[in-house]
Amino acid sequence: MVKRFVTKASDVYPIRTDDDDKIPVQTFWEANKTILDDHGDEPAYTTFTQTKADTGYCTSESNKTYSHKEFYSEAQKFAQALVACGFPRHKAVNIIGFNSVEWVSADMGSMMAFGISAGVYETSSAEACQYQAAHSEAHTVVVEGEMQLMKYQKILDDAIEGGLSDLKVIVVYNMNPEDVSARKEAFRKHGVTLYEYKQFIALDKNDTHLAEVNERKNAQVAGNCIKLVYTSGTTGVPKAVMISHDNMVFTTKTAALTMNGIGPGDRVLSYLPLSHIAAQMLDFGFPCILGGHATFARPDALKSGTLGQSLVAVQPTILMGVPRVWEKIAAKLRAMGAESTGLKLKIGSWAKGVGFQRTASREGLTAAGESKFTNPTGGLGYSLANALVFSKVRAALGLNHCRLCVTGAAPISMDTLDLFAALDIPLLEVYGQSENCGPASICTPNLGYRKGSVGRKIPGSELRIDPETQEVQFTGRHVFMGYLKNEEKSADALTEDGYLASGDQGTIDKEGFVSITGRIKELIIGAGGENVAPLPVEKAMKKAMPYLSNCVVFGERKPYMGMLVSLCVEMDPATMKPTDQLEGVSLQWTKSVGSKAATYSAAKQCEVIKREIDAGLKEGAELVISRAATPRFWIWLEEDLNIPADLLGPTLKMKRNNVYKVFHEQIEKAYAENDAAFKQKAEVTTGGN
Repeated sequence: MVKRFVTKASDVYPIRTDDDDKIPVQTFWEANKTILDDHGDEPAYTTFTQTKADTGYCTSESNKTYSHKEFYSEAQKFAQALVACGFPRHKAVNIIGFNSVEWVSADMGSMMAFGISAGVYETSSAEACQYQAAHSEAHTVVVEGEMQLMKYQKILDDAIEGGLSDLKVIVVYNMNPEDVSARKEAFRKHGVTLYEYKQFIALDKNDTHLAEVNERKNAQVAGNCIKLVYTSGTTGVPKAVMISHDNMVFTTKTAALTMNGIGPGDRVLSYLPLSHIAAQMLDFGFPCILGGHATFARPDALKSGTLGQSLVAVQPTILMGVPRVWEKIAAKLRAMGAESTGLKLKIGSWAKGVGFQRTASREGLTAAGESKFTNPTGGLGYSLANALVFSKVRAALGLNHCRLCVTGAAPISMDTLDLFAALDIPLLEVYGQSENCGPASICTPNLGYRKGSVGRKIPGSELRIDPETQEVQFTGRHVFMGYLKNEEKSADALTEDGYLASGDQGTIDKEGFVSITGRIKELIIGAGGENVAPLPVEKAMKKAMPYLSNCVVFGERKPYMGMLVSLCVEMDPATMKPTDQLEGVSLQWTKSVGSKAATYSAAKQCEVIKREIDAGLKEGAELVISRAATPRFWIWLEEDLNIPADLLGPTLKMKRNNVYKVFHEQIEKAYAENDAAFKQKAEVTTGGN
C-alpha cells in the first residue's frame, strides 16, 4: 500500500492534481493576497454585537469593523509578537474562547509565523486542555478571560499529566490588564510569560521582526500544515486532524463554485465554535479566501436566545446552523403558528401548501443534468403567499437577504426540513467531517438539491459506497494530511487505494444524491445477531412524535430494542444545563393533549402523556423497516441531553456511547421490568401452559 498520509507537523503533504482541476494549487497566502489586492478596503470582520464579558471588560471595541487590510495588519502584529517571543516554526498555538477578532487574529497570526493553529473547545476541562497543548507541543496559548486562564494555571500548579513543558507564552483577552498583571507571577514561576492581548501585539511595535515574519510566510508551500482540528474524542483520546494550505483553499473555493459564487458582499454570522471545521471554513476561510464579511455574535448567542436578535441585525446572506439551531427556530415557529386562528390560520395553512410545492419543484436535476434549484415554480399563488406569509416569516427570523440556509454536523429530522420547506426556506444539507476539511457532499443551487439527502459530491472529488459495508468513502484534495503523531490511526482512516473511510453508511441515487443511513460503529447488534442502525429508527420515531426533544434507541445484545426519550426544556443560560421548565413544541403539545404538566418532572408523572407516547411508539413502529429494529418500550431520560453532562458535543451532536454509559443502569433495570411484564403477559395469553 502506498503511504498517502503524513504525521509530523513539519512534513510536506504531496498534493495530487488532475489536468482538469478548476482550482489551482495555492498557499493560503496566495489566495488571501487576491482578496487584499481586489477587496482590501471592504469589510472582513465586525465586532458590533460584542458586549461586555462576564468580567466586565472587553478587549474589542464595540461596533468596530475591520477591513481585510486592517485584519491582515492585526494578524501580522500577532505573528511579529510570536517571533519576538522566540516562537519556533511548526509549533502550535492553542486558542480557547468564544469567536472574536482576537481569536481569528491569533489563528491567522500563528499561520503567518509558520506555526499551526489549534482551536480548543470552550467546554474543555483542564485535563483536556493539557492533553491538546502537550500533544500539539503548544508554545503559546491564547485564552478568553479568567475562567479559561484558570484551567492552564491549574495544569501548571498541579502538574497535570506532567504539566506543559513546551508552553512559554499565554495571551489573555477579555480580561482587565490590571488583573492580568496581578497574575503574571503565578505563571512566571512555571517559566511561562503571561500577556494581556493588546500588550502582546504591541511587543514588536518597531517592526524589528517584520522581515522575519514575511520570510516565514513566503517560505510556506501548499502542502504545509496550517491547522489542527481535534476530534471530540467520543471513542477514545482526541485525534489531531492535520489541515494543509491546499486542503483549505481547495475546499473553500470549490464550495463557493457550487453556491452561485459566494464572496465579497456576502455576510455570515459567526457563532459556531471556531475549533470546529465548519466554523473554520465559514467564519475564517470565507472572509480570508473568498472576501466575505463575518460578524461575531454575542458570546451568549446560543444560551440566552440573542441569536435571533443578531440575525435580524446582521441580515446574513448565508446561514450555517447545526440541526438543533434549526430545530429551536422551528419550535418557535410552531408555537407562533399554534396561536393563529380563523382567517389567519387558513391563510397560513394555504401558504404552507404553496411553499411546500415550490420547494419540491426545486428538487433533483433536469433531463440535461442541471440543477432545478434556481428555477422553482409557483406563479401568482406563490407571489401572494410570499407577500402575506413568507416575507414576514423571513423578516422575523432575520433572513430577508439569506439565499443559502445550510445545515450540517449532525442528522436533522424530516419534520424540521418539512417545516422550513413549507415556508419556502429550503435547508441545504451538507455532509462531511474534519478529515475532509468539511464538505464531502452538499446540496447547493449549482449541484442540486433533494430534501432529506446530503447532496452530491463536491467537484474535483470522488465519492463511492463500499458494496460490502455500505460505507461512504471519498477521495480528493479536500482529504486531510493525516493525524498528528498517529501513524496507526492515519493508516486505518484510509482504504488501500487512498479513499477516506468515513465510518458512515449511505446510499447514492441515480442522480448522484447521497443519503446517510447510519454509522458503522453505532450499529446495535441484538441478541439474535441482527444489525440495527439506530439513526433511521430514531428518525421514524421523531416523525411520529415531533414533540420529543430526543429519542435514543438501545438494545445491544438484547432480544428487542428500547428507547430513551425526553421533552424540550429551557436551558439555563449561565450553565447550559437543562431546567425543569418545558418549552416550545413540547409545551404546546402537552397543552394540546389535555395535560396540565408544564415541567419535565410533572410530565414524567403524567398518565395522559404516557398514553400519548405509548400511542406514538406504535405509530412510529409502522414507519420502521423491520420488527427487529422496532423499539418495544420506552423510558424517560432523567434530563434532556446537554453539553455539561458530556452527552452532546460542542456542535450539539449526540455522544451516543456516553448516553449508553450514563444511563446503563436505567436501561438494564428497564429490561428487567419489561422482560417480567412480557413474560407475565405471555402466561396470561397461553393460560400458563
